Amino acid sequence: MAGPAGGYLAGFLAAGVVLGALADRGWTRNWQTTAAAMVLGTAIIYFLGVVWLSQLIGFDKAIAFGVMPFIYGDILKLVIAAVSVPFLWKLVSKLTGK
Repeated sequence: MAGPAGGYLAGFLAAGVVLGALADRGWTRNWQTTAAAMVLGTAIIYFLGVVWLSQLIGFDKAIAFGVMPFIYGDILKLVIAAVSVPFLWKLVSKLTGK
């Protein structure tokens, strides 16, 4: 946790807690709220990660090395999940009869 990835690891934990609470409130039932929840989760991860990393290498380098190489992949994952998760909930509902 003391290394350069410590903030990102803390961010994953914090994002998991927040997204779990949002999922319990039904935020994963349609693509709009799923996308909003995922943007919030990603922002939490990046925020804590950049704050921590910037203490080690400076803010500009933290953005350059801790955000920019990952942003396009994260956007792609967000789009795929925002479309898939509500569909999967409907499929589960049909299979379980709920």
